[in-house]
Amino acid sequence: LPTKIANDAQVINNEELFYFETNTDSYSGNSGSAVFNATTGEVEGLLVRGVDDFYSPEGRECKISIKLPHTKGRERVVRASRFSSVIAEANVVLDANKQISLFNQETIDIPDFSNDGVIQNFSVTEDKTIQTVRLSADITHPYSNDVEIYLITPNGQQLLVQLGSVGSAIDLKKTYFVAGLKDTSSKGLWQIKVRDISEGDVGFINSLKLDLYY
Repeated sequence: LPTKIANDAQVINNEELFYFETNTDSYSGNSGSAVFNATTGEVEGLLVRGVDDFYSPEGRECKISIKLPHTKGRERVVRASRFSSVIAEANVVLDANKQISLFNQETIDIPDFSNDGVIQNFSVTEDKTIQTVRLSADITHPYSNDVEIYLITPNGQQLLVQLGSVGSAIDLKKTYFVAGLKDTSSKGLWQIKVRDISEGDVGFINSLKLDLYY
């Protein structure tokens, strides 16, 4: 995508846990773009939604680009902390001889528009030093973008694996490499949490698999 530089863009609302709002004056085609901090050069988040791009003045057959004032911002940016756990680590080596595989192939309904969602438990008795964690999910849902997946580790750390977003993709069948768990212990209770973040459509889990490589 071409780079857009918003020299005077500001964070207008920074009170939400998972996102913040800006006045970058982005357009619909910019969705999914990284939003950088102009001072540090770091990625602060991903642009996911905003306001209308244009308006038509009364009595004129033209469109004018909407410019957000500094007192109001509706360009929503998902914080980088929400997806950093699924950024793949470099030089991942998968050794089938050093692997703990946990899986569930029972159909599980996903509660509609529920913060609690549904949780699949996996108990591990072996105490191994983890090198890589891989999670595979097969989910049927008419709007799979409504689905969020979290991995909860034995020490209670909750890592976002699948980010819910705007869109209308059907079903979800993906494999994820979960970063940030290298050199931790495999022993304990692992949980996969699946929740539906939008009201009106329901889905179900076909299977979940967790592979711990050591």
